[in-house]
Amino acid sequence: MDRHCENAKKLAEFLSAHDKVSWVNYAGLSDNKYNALAEKYTGGRPSSILSFGIKGGAEAGAKFI
Repeated sequence: MDRHCENAKKLAEFLSAHDKVSWVNYAGLSDNKYNALAEKYTGGRPSSILSFGIKGGAEAGAKFI
């Protein structure tokens, strides 16, 4: 599970810096509104679940998928 959390954080950081990504939701990121809770309850290792949005709307999202 530790490896899943490490990989999710790396992916979230990568996506946050990507120019074609408009937002990333992952509690392990320091600027996430749930980061303090993740630190408190999981020692800064929330699950490996994250979500993100692609710039360009539905058409860009469909192309990505």
